[in-house]
Amino acid sequence: MAKGVSQWIDCVIECVQQPCCRSINYKKVFQNEPNCEILHDVVYNTSEKVLERNSFYDYVYLVDPQKEYNASCFLAGTSCLDIKNKGLSQGDGKYLIDSDGESKGNPFEVYCDMTSFGGGWTMCYTTDSHVNIKTELTTTLAQGYRADCNNIPASLLYILLIFYQLQIIISRDLQNKLYLISILFQFTGVIFVDEATKEKAAFNKSGLAVTFSGNYNKKADVFGLWTAQGVASADYQYQMLICDTGFYKGLHFSGYIDGCFKECNNWCNDRSSPYFRTSAHKRYQGVAFNENGHTQTSKRAIRAGIR
Repeated sequence: MAKGVSQWIDCVIECVQQPCCRSINYKKVFQNEPNCEILHDVVYNTSEKVLERNSFYDYVYLVDPQKEYNASCFLAGTSCLDIKNKGLSQGDGKYLIDSDGESKGNPFEVYCDMTSFGGGWTMCYTTDSHVNIKTELTTTLAQGYRADCNNIPASLLYILLIFYQLQIIISRDLQNKLYLISILFQFTGVIFVDEATKEKAAFNKSGLAVTFSGNYNKKADVFGLWTAQGVASADYQYQMLICDTGFYKGLHFSGYIDGCFKECNNWCNDRSSPYFRTSAHKRYQGVAFNENGHTQTSKRAIRAGIR
């Protein structure tokens, strides 16, 4: 993680405030670019190979960092599912991920559900009202838990499996390049959790994974039909929306009925199937969890994540 600061003491303060920071790289000249690198380890207690050496920076470390140093401080993978597949899971909790897989972006902390329906869920938000998954990307006191789920990649193994299933023969050179393509793929599963009752519902699709990025406000038929696990009724097939409109923002799951695929501003007058959604505009305010949401609902806290 790198930040722009005006003087070295500000970089030190940034490190003190970060829960896992133990050292910094600071560059004196600030030319409208990040000049304060937040590091999670120090020279005296780790191999130098763990630290990225940077001759353009001055290196500083905290002599006695009085903070807990746990699993969330280690860069474990590109997503919670990646961490799970690598055998690095230490149960439900916070982990540090780097979605580009090359440590070129800014690693960030997410909450991983490693136990529900096989685990590996990267949790995107917790809310009892509205959410904007496109712009609310970090946890704040006012908003509550948020994570940037716009670019969580699927694993390269998964993408190669899709090519195999489609009987597409690719060269080894193309296989090497597919790593870069993998960051465009995200998830084939979505989970919702009722914070009060701890009831859970998961939805899964077959075929290619989908993304948030590039798919906001598209009609539900683009994503196909999904099957349900948990408390969601198995009497329905389900459809998904990824919305960022004035009427509704967030993930939206509901039953597929009467041959009608929903849109972010048109819910097919569906007054019977179960909905899983955050609060919408005016007469559709309130959060729906396993209840019909084509009406105003009560205020309740839910979590949503992807895999």
